[in-house]
Amino acid sequence: MAVGPGEFGVPLFSPVSEPLHPLLAVLLITIGLLVMASFFIGLLADHAYLISSLSSTMTAALLFIFVSGKYQAHGRAHTIKQQRKLYTKVWIFLSSYEVTSTKFSRSLGYEFATGGLASVFLGFGTLFLLLWTGVYV
Repeated sequence: MAVGPGEFGVPLFSPVSEPLHPLLAVLLITIGLLVMASFFIGLLADHAYLISSLSSTMTAALLFIFVSGKYQAHGRAHTIKQQRKLYTKVWIFLSSYEVTSTKFSRSLGYEFATGGLASVFLGFGTLFLLLWTGVYV
């Protein structure tokens, strides 16, 4: 039913009280990230050498981003080599799951369940994050 000029519609209220939005946002996003990270736990244990190399490169890249300032371009010529190394190591890390696992050790059901559960928590966490910041969806 459309509301015409001069008429007032029925106000909508959230079933979750407003003071709970920050807590729910942080809690649900944290759970979603932990579920998503649990998928890679076995991969982390098998490739410690790659993790140490990747973490040092990522730490250097993050420090550069924080030190360089918020509104400065990050595509400077002297950082291209560092960025190339970072992206290569991330690609190797993420693709090594497919290379090191056999078709018997992989489970499509487990991958779908983990992805679905993580997406539910991350989706609702993002919803409460938007509500917390004042974007009413």
